[in-house]
Amino acid sequence: MWTLKDYAKQHGIKYRAAWNRYKRGLIPEAIKDEFGKILIPENTTGKPSKVVCYARVSSTMNKQNLETQAERLISYANAKGLKVDSVVKEIGSGLNDARPKLMRLLTDAD
Repeated sequence: MWTLKDYAKQHGIKYRAAWNRYKRGLIPEAIKDEFGKILIPENTTGKPSKVVCYARVSSTMNKQNLETQAERLISYANAKGLKVDSVVKEIGSGLNDARPKLMRLLTDAD
């Protein structure tokens, strides 16, 4: 069994990020012992079941930057050993919070 500190080190993240994952329920196999210590089975891969890259620029004038951003996200995910399932690209102003594609992505149950 790993402690949350071990889990964070194994996954290359800080302890606080591991704690946030635990609190959000993103480490479903984690258990709390009788002393309140969070324990995680060592066979936990920590790999997400679905990887989606989201890229956004603020205007159509930056459309080329959108493509470059998406390519960089895919390269990063592949370098981390993740297979990208889909790429979502969106053009939206920073003046409002309208992000329909992002909201659809976040509420998608798949």
